Amino acid sequence: MTQPKRFQFTSTDGLAIACVKWGGHHNVRGVVQIAHGLGEHIGRYGELAEKLVAGDFVVYGNDHRGHGLTAKPSGSFGEFGAGGFDQLVEDMVSLRVIAKDEHRGKPYILLGHSMGSFAAQQFVLDHGHSIDGLVLSGSGTLDGLARLAESLPAGDDLMKLMNAAFEPARTPFDWVSRDNAEVDAFINDPLCFPSLKPESMHSFLDAFPRLADPRDSQGAGRASRLHFLRKRRSSWAKIGRSACADRSLSQRGSRFNRSRFLYRRPQ
Repeated sequence: MTQPKRFQFTSTDGLAIACVKWGGHHNVRGVVQIAHGLGEHIGRYGELAEKLVAGDFVVYGNDHRGHGLTAKPSGSFGEFGAGGFDQLVEDMVSLRVIAKDEHRGKPYILLGHSMGSFAAQQFVLDHGHSIDGLVLSGSGTLDGLARLAESLPAGDDLMKLMNAAFEPARTPFDWVSRDNAEVDAFINDPLCFPSLKPESMHSFLDAFPRLADPRDSQGAGRASRLHFLRKRRSSWAKIGRSACADRSLSQRGSRFNRSRFLYRRPQ
């Protein structure tokens, strides 16, 4: 069992970003940075991190703004702050700088899950040259989610619709995972929450024009390896593949594969 090392850095807007590092005490094969999903936190990825460390990878991740230990001191769960989703992505860039500085010359892979997969897509548009591989898990088309949100009556929560595909549902959070134990862990975790605050949700969905436009992929880089991890039951993936992640990156020469999700992972 690898003891995770917790640390933090100060974002450009002054917010302290809680981070964790697994491994790195032996010959490192490569670096994996994980961007977690909506409503959860990086601590829920310990099992995956252990498997990667066993494969001689060192793993980094942060609790996004409005999430986990980053949000806990102020109680600002679900709130990105004034910088919105763009600032959340910039926090990921800052963590990448820290991790690459500690492991110079090692292959670097960014793995984004659910909301984190959309953040990873935006990351790679501007900083694709700085990583060697991109893994998208539980991803889809953000423009599809944005259109769905626009169709909702005022005040309705988009996340409540995520369970529609799983009715009759055991819980309001069956969309999190097909594994009931993971769903229950999410529900009982005091650092997990059901949805973003309205302003932060709007900021998240407003990222869709760039992610859906193949023309805005110049920063993705031609050397990137792109890998899709698909869940058998995913309300995100049912919407379809991202234009950024699939069509535009493949058009620019990125090599990509598709597979089912290999590890049990929440949300």
